[in-house]
Amino acid sequence: KIHIMQIHCHAGVFMNPRLIDVSLPLKTISRESTIEKARHIGHISSLHMWFARRPLTASRATAYASLVKSPGSETDIRRVRKTLEDLSRHANADSMALIRQARKDILASNSGNPPKVLDPFGGGGAIPLECIRLGCETYSNDYNPVAYIVQKCTLQYPLEYGKVSEETDPESSKLIGDIKKWSGWVETEAKKDIGSHFLDRDSEYLWARTIPCQNPACGAAIPVINSYILSRRDAVYMCPVVEGKNITFRVVGGTYDEIPENFDKSVGTIKRSYVTCPCCKNTIKPQDTNKLLQNNPDDEQMIIVVERPPRGKKRYRPVTSQDIQIYDACRSDLEKSRKRFIERYDIDPIPTELMGTPDGSEYRTGQPYWIFNQLIRSGPVRWDQIYNIRQKLVMTTLLHKIRESEPMILAETGDKRYTKCIVSYLGIILDKLAAAYSKTSYWEPLGCRTVTILTGSSIRRVVWYSELNPFGKAGIQQRTKIVCRGVAQPIRTCGNPAKNITYGSATRLKYPDAHFDAVFTDPPYYDFVPYSDFSDYFYVWLKRSIGHLYPDMFKTALAVKRQELVVNANSVAGLRGTNVAKEDLNLKTKSYYEQGMAEAVSEMYRVLKPDGILTMVYTHSSLDGWETLIKAIKKSGFVITAAWPLSTETAYRMTAQGKASVQSSIYMVAQKWRRDDVGFYTDIKKAMFADLKKKLPVFADSINRNDYFIAAIGFALKWFTRYDAVIEDSGNKVTTYRMLEDIRQFTIQYKMQEILKDDVIFDSRITRLYLLYRWMYGDARVRYDVARKLLQGCGVDIRQHKGLIQKKGGMVQVLTPSEREDVDRIPEDNLINILHKAVLLRDSDRTADYKMLLERHNHANNELLYKVAKAIVSVQENSTTETRRLAAFVKGVDLESAPSSGIYDVK
Repeated sequence: KIHIMQIHCHAGVFMNPRLIDVSLPLKTISRESTIEKARHIGHISSLHMWFARRPLTASRATAYASLVKSPGSETDIRRVRKTLEDLSRHANADSMALIRQARKDILASNSGNPPKVLDPFGGGGAIPLECIRLGCETYSNDYNPVAYIVQKCTLQYPLEYGKVSEETDPESSKLIGDIKKWSGWVETEAKKDIGSHFLDRDSEYLWARTIPCQNPACGAAIPVINSYILSRRDAVYMCPVVEGKNITFRVVGGTYDEIPENFDKSVGTIKRSYVTCPCCKNTIKPQDTNKLLQNNPDDEQMIIVVERPPRGKKRYRPVTSQDIQIYDACRSDLEKSRKRFIERYDIDPIPTELMGTPDGSEYRTGQPYWIFNQLIRSGPVRWDQIYNIRQKLVMTTLLHKIRESEPMILAETGDKRYTKCIVSYLGIILDKLAAAYSKTSYWEPLGCRTVTILTGSSIRRVVWYSELNPFGKAGIQQRTKIVCRGVAQPIRTCGNPAKNITYGSATRLKYPDAHFDAVFTDPPYYDFVPYSDFSDYFYVWLKRSIGHLYPDMFKTALAVKRQELVVNANSVAGLRGTNVAKEDLNLKTKSYYEQGMAEAVSEMYRVLKPDGILTMVYTHSSLDGWETLIKAIKKSGFVITAAWPLSTETAYRMTAQGKASVQSSIYMVAQKWRRDDVGFYTDIKKAMFADLKKKLPVFADSINRNDYFIAAIGFALKWFTRYDAVIEDSGNKVTTYRMLEDIRQFTIQYKMQEILKDDVIFDSRITRLYLLYRWMYGDARVRYDVARKLLQGCGVDIRQHKGLIQKKGGMVQVLTPSEREDVDRIPEDNLINILHKAVLLRDSDRTADYKMLLERHNHANNELLYKVAKAIVSVQENSTTETRRLAAFVKGVDLESAPSSGIYDVK
């Protein structure tokens, strides 16, 4: 059905409703955004890594819906909604007919003029790119130098120098041709200088960090390896060979040597941070393992070589003396190359800058560190320490060649700006190589390839790593191809380049009042991603390769962080047992973020025209994060007119494995309405909850379950921002946090009623919590601040259920029967514990104890337990060990006979 909606506020009817105020095709956008996230090739994300980049599909659809006014007739509504639906499909990104229609609609809604659009937190450029594609006059800004460079190479250079006719493949443009040409020149010249340090064959070298065995009678250098698997598909493994105190490796399994008896091929020398010496079998405890890794950051051993012949399958072989000699020869060449670069360019080509720490000093064992950088705890404290000798030589040589190419490109083109453009892409390619060609890459035995650990939310520890050949197919050539595909993406369907890209804080925008028709942005997510700290990985190389072309951006040793709008006070670890007080550290707190976001949103309000529109994307699981954003929006003067939850993340991204991560983003729409002075909370709650009842079923079909509460919060914001103050009938002011808590409580009660269908038999608090937790999170772990709110909403005290609810490392998990302690230690104080105990006793064939348990609690006929078990199974989306076990319990069959997937038939 088509609904024509007028947007009302207490000051009267607002005469400028947009399509996004009325509706969005949530299911389509969410599905297509997830597909897009899983297919990186050809996407602008392939140009350069950036953190929490928005999907192009969602950015395109929401930008169109925000810029097109809600039509006045049902015929027009059907047409624009059809266009919106088509724009929401990832496969239609290159449809020029569709893009032309979208541009036409936007011009018609903006008096025939391209709207001026700003993104003050441009980041990786996804939102501004889609505004350019839709024909807008686009402006973008970011505080981070790496983000600025990425945007120049995404939003300006491709559209200034790479435009071709619609019939021509963008990959054949002069710009992409020159990028390939000069990248090829850099590679060829570098190979002439240092190619002898690699075998002629395309190879990868597997390395392991080593630590000394702590057995005084042994003292062997132990290669720290968490798995001996080389290829899962071909069942190929590396097997340690011990000769005295010397440990080497041979290849076994598949077509290689026979696998020895009693060889545990799946573990390696380290398991759960316990290291076992292959020579003497002495075990090193985790705390000692960490100290030894930290104290010996440069100790390592080449363990296996992977050869990739031009034809046929890859081959694995042991390391030879020739491999070692070739590697050792790099040392003298590195010193010569380093000295020459310093003399010529007055900067050390090796990035010796310190990795960031909370107190700004060099990290030492026992000192505070950032939680998101686990790498620093295993030895590296400077950025150069994540590269071995040969990798440093390669990177230094490539820096030489990039610098040497610049005058040659200028002599050929005679255009300084174009030369700057080409050299910038060479710097981007070097960045791409730096991410793959370092000690932060590992051998992935399923795909049998080198993979980087960088995910955008943490830098994990790698104890054994893979060094690819930069002159092989997976090296510079592949990085160049990937970058060029990213460059081609905007060329295909975008028109004019970004009007202006600025570098600076969003709290001080360099534009006059009422300058923009729209502001679309994706601000920093509270304490979710430490953007600048991650960007240092790339900043140190960009400073050396192209920093001289952008002198204002690369003045400091590392990326500027002083005014970055994030909260890092929650990201400090390692304070316990030190003499460092948290309050003595110069940390960014909730109040800092709140003040900064208020200034940034107020700037958006200032530069926006009176009838302009703000669309802001936000993702966070905690109420603290939402509270600060809501306060910023209220303080600025904006009124939220709509909020839509969109699932924009892949369900199996690395950060989500084993724990429930936020996968949805809230797209909030705000305009410059005139607010009423005071609203009474009794009336607001009544209207807000009635509205939520209508919307929650719609949201539930289009978002991930663990984002259910987040969707409700986003939608309810429009009610709270319509007033300068919200008060109780008594006159007391209602805080933002109180409103968020009430929304959470209402949503919990609503969902429980839906799950239980008024079945009073499940009225116990712990049973209700168990069902709701399984519905939302399955058997995953949840951040404590998120779980705490759910527990409070269900009236459950975690301290009274320690055997059932586990809190560990800032995460909470409601345990399944398989995860419980010894069955005899499970208390019988509630229905869930009794069910878990019954299942465990039955599955372990303790029939007598099982029957006695049921008789003790009057469950001899099992009806109540069956009913609870059925409910637990029915609320979960995926097959798990628990659902199969409970299904078997209900059916009275063995676990092996229970359904393993699909909908569980437990009638």
